[in-house]
Amino acid sequence: MIEDLGSFNERRLASRHAVVYLDASFFAVRRDTVNKEALHFAIGITPEGNKETLSYHLFPTDPSYNWEIVLNHLKSQGLEECLLFVTDGLTGIRDTIHHVYPSASHQSCWVHLSRNVAHAVRVKDRRDILNDLKQIYHSSYISEAQGQLKTFVSK
Repeated sequence: MIEDLGSFNERRLASRHAVVYLDASFFAVRRDTVNKEALHFAIGITPEGNKETLSYHLFPTDPSYNWEIVLNHLKSQGLEECLLFVTDGLTGIRDTIHHVYPSASHQSCWVHLSRNVAHAVRVKDRRDILNDLKQIYHSSYISEAQGQLKTFVSK
């Protein structure tokens, strides 16, 4: 199985993806002792709309320089262009992305954005505020989303 995982992570990728999601999850890993380590993964959406796991890497921590390793690895696998990277709000990740893929756009993940908003408001107001926020990203049209955003900000 280790050989299969290694060849999966070294396979040739399509040269262009419309969107790449970058995230990490912490898992208990047993080496000499059991420690939490961050599994960094990249999931891509092709221009045709197909989703695929592009890469994964296990690191003991989750700082932005680990993402530079992941992004350079994606580039070495053949990913030359990505239109949009979607990530959490990790400090420095936008700069890291633009260092490796200078023409790519960056967007914060709505789930992480919602969590950040939830932590910044009173508990009694949380449900209403998050429902208002959902109206923005559930909009079907840009003009509708812009109107919802204006309403959200004014409230």
